[in-house]
Amino acid sequence: IRRLTFDLTGLPPDPDEVDRFENDPAPDAYERLVDRLLASPDFGERWARHWMDVIRFGESQGFERNRIRDSAWRYRDWIVSAFNRDLPYDDFVKLQLAGDVLRPGTYDGMVATGFHVCGTWDQVAHVEGSGAMRLAARQDHLEDLIGTYGQAFLGLTLQCARCHDHKFDPIEQQDYFRTAAVLDGVHQREPEASGLKLTSADAVGAAAASDEPYDGPLHVPHFAEPGEVRLLRRGQANQPLDPVEPATIDAVRIGELASIPLAGSDAERRRALAEWTVDPRHPLTPRVIANRLWQHHFGTGIVDTPSDFGFSGGRPSHPELLDHLALRLIESDWSLKQLHRHIVTSAAYRRSSERHPQGDEIDAAVRMRFRANLRQLEGEAVRDAMLACAGVLVRRLGGPSYEDVVVERKQNHEFTVPTDEFSAATCRRTIYRLWARSGAEPLLQSLDCPDPSVAVARRPGTITPIQALGLQNGPLARHCAAEFAKRVVASAGPDRAAQLRLAWRIAYGRSPRDEELREGLELVDQVGLEQLLLALLDSNEFLFVD
Repeated sequence: IRRLTFDLTGLPPDPDEVDRFENDPAPDAYERLVDRLLASPDFGERWARHWMDVIRFGESQGFERNRIRDSAWRYRDWIVSAFNRDLPYDDFVKLQLAGDVLRPGTYDGMVATGFHVCGTWDQVAHVEGSGAMRLAARQDHLEDLIGTYGQAFLGLTLQCARCHDHKFDPIEQQDYFRTAAVLDGVHQREPEASGLKLTSADAVGAAAASDEPYDGPLHVPHFAEPGEVRLLRRGQANQPLDPVEPATIDAVRIGELASIPLAGSDAERRRALAEWTVDPRHPLTPRVIANRLWQHHFGTGIVDTPSDFGFSGGRPSHPELLDHLALRLIESDWSLKQLHRHIVTSAAYRRSSERHPQGDEIDAAVRMRFRANLRQLEGEAVRDAMLACAGVLVRRLGGPSYEDVVVERKQNHEFTVPTDEFSAATCRRTIYRLWARSGAEPLLQSLDCPDPSVAVARRPGTITPIQALGLQNGPLARHCAAEFAKRVVASAGPDRAAQLRLAWRIAYGRSPRDEELREGLELVDQVGLEQLLLALLDSNEFLFVD
């Protein structure tokens, strides 16, 4: 239950939930637990964070000015809502590429296009620079759009073909600029669009949209009619060659769709691209997302380079399994929750992590899944789990981001000084922090939370002394340990042994062994309950899931 709860919600199970599960004799107890967790609003918060890594979501421009985007959090909330209401993955993709076209005049359709503008944007070059600077910045911005689209949805490094034919994959420079012609109508402006009157504002976490109209600002693209796109010699904006027509990637052929030029308006081009991307015959799109789900449930994907399915990427450990998962996704109407359920109810997922000498000798990397692998929790899950154990986690869905760094809104916005604030405003789930570029929080940074300036398909998962020291001496850990102590005293009463038994159940999902209880009582007598609980929050068993 601990493994499953962290995987699906990013939080530890409550002791009462563990007791109910362990004492449920029904043969379908596990399956019902899976269904309950998939239905939890915590599910969307957990899996939205994974997607935000892939698309390099940030709430500031980056570059020199690095100004905050005050409404960018609405796109983040849309992602949370999409996962919670099990928006079919094909619709999830199409709305991000062309939601304004497919659902015109709606909040749901418009806010989803925040996908195009959640990356970096160089205000100095685009607005304050010379004509040559603006021209070069526009090409760099298109490269970022094309690269994110290719890696996130197709598992292809399309951006590598800007200057020349791809060195390893069958992607020509022509393919890159044909894709650029498709997206040439997508532009970014700062500040955000305001006064947008949209219908059916979607409530975060709700199963259906409300009828309340939306009238206000959104951080969304500015769409214009595309201009002439030319092939560029070595990708240089000042060395144009022949014009190119908008089209899809020639090497990825899907029946008749491959030969249809995406001519016409910006709306027609993006609509055609969206439909092509999620055509059920597409060989890449369903496999890429199925592999991402497998990666986060097992620690490593079937293809261990989740955003690169090309020649330089990893070879699939189980190609037939990847085919099966992709087909299963399509046959279940692109339901990600059904695919999650299929994976986590499998024998492979439910295996013990107990080591086996012969198996470890044959498969040291555990790619064959003969046992479960020990996996390190991400920084957000560590922080959220600490707050949950302390009993102070504020479980409110959506809304503006909280700020855990001092925000200096000068000509160039700066976010370099942590506030160390510990209040109801900041004790929310970590996905709701202000995710500003160059605005890292020290503990999260040490736990490998990436700067959103670049897309991250797979976090490094390092183990360093700085992590242990931050969890032992940092203000968040000490605040949580103090609140944790108050919680166990209030719930267990004055009996020290009862307090420790409850603390173990909250932190680890199990009761302490006799030796642990004896040594724990001795330590409490020496340094106090709070110090013991601080040690629990800094332990391997707390920071890893087996």
